[in-house]
Amino acid sequence: MPKPCFFHETRAVLLKFENIHRTALNGIHQIKLQTMILGMAKKKIIHSYSDQELMVIALIAEGNTNAEVADYLNIAENTVKTHRRNILKKSNAANFYQVISRCIRDGLI
Repeated sequence: MPKPCFFHETRAVLLKFENIHRTALNGIHQIKLQTMILGMAKKKIIHSYSDQELMVIALIAEGNTNAEVADYLNIAENTVKTHRRNILKKSNAANFYQVISRCIRDGLI
């Protein structure tokens, strides 16, 4: 049996290294993709506001009172208060200022 030459041995080692490298890169890309999808899912859960709740947040962020928001959206003032209460529950924020800053930071308003 002929003795393998140095070139063929080196080539075999390089091919094994290339396969290991490719497998590692595929694993890294999969992890990044999973992390991105998880992050998007978390944002959707954290920011699961209805369209009307987002309008209430935006109007309050502009400095409107509950009465002004109610008048603008043509709803009762108590409905605005209910929306605010539900928004606080969904956001787990300590106050409405935190809700507004998070929404601005995340590009929701």
